[in-house]
This record gives sequence, C-alpha cells and structure tokens, in this order.
Amino acid sequence: MKNGNALFSVAQAQAYQQYLDDNYLSYLQTHVGQQFIKPDHLRYIEEGKASLSPAAQALNKKISATNNTQSFVNLLLSWVQSIPYNTLQDRQTTNGAGYLPPSLVLSNNQGDCDSKSVLAASLIRSVLPEVKMVMLYLPKHALLGININNNRRGRRLDIEGINYTLMEPTGPAELKLGNIARSSEQAIASKKYSYEIIP
Repeated sequence: MKNGNALFSVAQAQAYQQYLDDNYLSYLQTHVGQQFIKPDHLRYIEEGKASLSPAAQALNKKISATNNTQSFVNLLLSWVQSIPYNTLQDRQTTNGAGYLPPSLVLSNNQGDCDSKSVLAASLIRSVLPEVKMVMLYLPKHALLGININNNRRGRRLDIEGINYTLMEPTGPAELKLGNIARSSEQAIASKKYSYEIIP
C-alpha cells in the first residue's frame, strides 16, 4: 500500500502541474521563502511578443536612427505608463483575477503592475530579442530590469552577475528608465524582492 500512496502522490503532483500549465500559472518563491501561485508571466511574455510586434515596431520607428536603445525603452515606457491603472479585481470590468495578458491590457486600455510589466517586456522583447531582462516582484508590486548601456545612470540592481537598469511600467507617473517609485526603492533596499529572469 505504501507504493500505491507514492504513485498516487506522483500522479497528483503531475495532474496539479498540468492544471497549472493549462491555466498559465506558475510558482514563485518570495524573498522570505514562501511559495505561491501566480500567472506564468514568462510564458505570457514569450507568447505575446509576436502579436505585439507591430505595436513595438511602430514605437521603434518613432525613434530616429541616431537614437539608441534607451530612447526606445523610454518611449515605450511612457506609452505603457499612460494606460490607466486598474487593480483588475472588479468582476464587472474584468474576470477579477487581478491579471490581464498583454493583448487584453491594450484592448481594455487598463492594467495593473504585473500586467503592464509583462506588456512592456513583450514589446521590448519584440524589438530587442537578445537583451537581458528581469521581472522583479516586490510586496504588492512588480517592475522590470533591463541590461543596457545607459552610461550607468539611474537605479540599477545586480542579479546573478548581470547589472540591470530598473524601470516602472505601471504609471501613472512618467518615470524614465532608471527612475523608480520611492516605495519600490525602499523594498529593494530592504531586499524585499524576488525575481524571474526573462528568457
């Protein structure tokens, strides 16, 4: 009977993992070691980049040939930040799940911090497929980091040997690349964050 229980446990774990995969969910471990289930942001970024490529290319065309990656990221940030913030908890306007995939952030013209961060990452990935990025999770907030040469200006964070310039896609404040909210700065300085490297 002991082997039967072990097989049942393995089957249960496999079924649960399949449920998570089917519903675009994944695990994340917090800065205090707790594990929780969240939307599979990395999968949404990967799958969203193709459908968002026309929007990303249109933004990129607004940058002159003499401008650099930083100009593109700042233009993209201001555009995503201008999308109205919504906690996405109201079941009358959303499904109440607290997350919208990138295409729905655009079509609904609203999003919360992780929804808008995933949108920004998908847009960046469409134009800059090789750039290193990271998604940071703070208590009740999410933001991005990108590894680009910006003359070492702005708030940066070293993760696994890579130096990332931080950015706040959430808005409504228009914060340029390297500028983050005071609350984000406090959480990061206190090491109250976890992260996922964006492939």
